[in-house]
Amino acid sequence: MVNKKAYIRTFEAIAAIILVLLVITYLARDINKDPSIPKDIKLFQGAFISEIYNNESKRSCVLIQDLKCLNFTNFIPKNLEYNLTICKSPCDTPLYIGLPERKTVYAKSFVVAANATDYNPKLVSLYVWSKI
Repeated sequence: MVNKKAYIRTFEAIAAIILVLLVITYLARDINKDPSIPKDIKLFQGAFISEIYNNESKRSCVLIQDLKCLNFTNFIPKNLEYNLTICKSPCDTPLYIGLPERKTVYAKSFVVAANATDYNPKLVSLYVWSKI
């Protein structure tokens, strides 16, 4: 019974170390979280890009910079809005004109270089945000 206090102090020190490590692990896990893109926005961006890559008429609309020809209302969910800009690559003008000010806007840009007859690279920028 002589070393009873030593065992209790050792146990307290180990419990304190475990508690501190748990708190550090919990805080570090929350710090590393990235704000991820919502699934509906990610799906719309993917459908948009694959439609332009796979549809020759949409690709031609991009190459002649005709925004009216690129109508994606059948792809977009009802809770989202989008804006689209097309410019010669590299762009000289800012691409973020006409976007909402107090909403989180998710951007996706890609280059459409050519179709079967033309080589005329264009930068397509898609901006998507929630209506609410």
